[in-house]
Amino acid sequence: MNRNTARQRRFEKFSMTRNPQKRRTPEEIRAGNLRLGLILLVIVAVFFLGAIIKQVWFS
Repeated sequence: MNRNTARQRRFEKFSMTRNPQKRRTPEEIRAGNLRLGLILLVIVAVFFLGAIIKQVWFS
């Protein structure tokens, strides 16, 4: 095994690119969309809750 092959294998292990051979199923896509939607909902809720608390606390 030459040096470039070892370096390439090490890079592939930590690479952020997706494996084109493995496709996500519709259930996995739906689960990811749901998770993203819930995360965004929590961020929006915390933002508005903070705005409401600021109005009540500092007015």
